[in-house]
Amino acid sequence: MVKKIISVVLVSVFLSLTLSGCADFVKSMFSYWDGMTIGETKSYVQEALKEKYGEEFIINYVNKRSGEHYTELVGECSPKSDEDIVFRIKANHFSDDRMLYDEYIRNVVRKQMKSNIEDVLAKYYNEYAAEVNVLGLDPYYDSGICSSEGDIIKTFSESFSKNNKEDSNKTNVWIVVKENEQSDINKIQNALQEMTDIFYSLKVYIDCFFADQATIDLCNEKANSLNTSHFEVMDITYNSNFTRERFVYYNNGNGLVHITSDIDD
Repeated sequence: MVKKIISVVLVSVFLSLTLSGCADFVKSMFSYWDGMTIGETKSYVQEALKEKYGEEFIINYVNKRSGEHYTELVGECSPKSDEDIVFRIKANHFSDDRMLYDEYIRNVVRKQMKSNIEDVLAKYYNEYAAEVNVLGLDPYYDSGICSSEGDIIKTFSESFSKNNKEDSNKTNVWIVVKENEQSDINKIQNALQEMTDIFYSLKVYIDCFFADQATIDLCNEKANSLNTSHFEVMDITYNSNFTRERFVYYNNGNGLVHITSDIDD
């Protein structure tokens, strides 16, 4: 009987608060980010991405990151059409509207570039690993592309000149082949030269490492994972002090340039 009375009292208090204009207070008790519950937050991200790209997305996770005067939303998502593509998002509410930023198109470009690079390497080497990183989540790097259809590398690379953002048109490529191949510099140069056809107007920084089989296997494991940190291959090879040949593909007409083989530069 006592429990029943307590329950009635609690319900009455809840209704009283709601009816007396305290609904916002009650909602705040369940707020996750920017006045929304966790479910509403995920729905916001999915709807914002769908409106931008015209397709459905999966939320892998969301989290909050706090600064001195703000709390922004961060997370990772995948398109339902290809769950092997995992990309970061962040959202904030500094102005009148919430703003969502994402790396979806950049990760579509990464996947296509990595596949194309591996197709070329397979013509020259039996054992290899490759990783690609396309900068970045900051809105300055936004290509403005809202579709993943077609030759996305070409469309993506051309978007920077249209938006006068040539200085942000940078991509990193790390390639690892067997250490007994390092004496034949012409071989790697020929392979890279063949790749330039799919670089279009991107400016591409290429580091080629000559390593043992165990390192190649580890680099492949990291590069083929769904981790959004695409610098792991670079970390593995740099920290192991392998011989490195550096190249840059310039989009200003200079083409592929061999920079140095000095590991300590």
